Amino acid sequence: YEMLREEKDDVQGEYERKIRDLLETQKSELQEQEIAYQEKIVAQVTKCQQLAQQRHEDRRQWKQMHQSLLDMHENKVVELRQQYQEQEARDRLHKQRVDDEKALAIKVIGSSQLSPDGSIES
Repeated sequence: YEMLREEKDDVQGEYERKIRDLLETQKSELQEQEIAYQEKIVAQVTKCQQLAQQRHEDRRQWKQMHQSLLDMHENKVVELRQQYQEQEARDRLHKQRVDDEKALAIKVIGSSQLSPDGSIES
């Protein structure tokens, strides 16, 4: 019996050692997995922060470009409106001259064709 008990104790001790080794291995693998997972989380958070920063910068640039385009458009509208008004003033002046010349021509023709007694001169 003594020999069987010693053999049993040896086997039991060996199993306990193997279980301890397995538990330690499992614990160390779990820690490695946790570290790897934490590193992945940090990498994802960093990536997300970079994307948010890039998005913010893109929006700022877009707003700046948009404002620049609006300013250019407004300046072009003002320029075209001014050109239109200048052309309209020139056209009115030209029309007024044509009307004045027409009135003068009618007056000259009318006065040269009518005699003081109302008869038409030839």
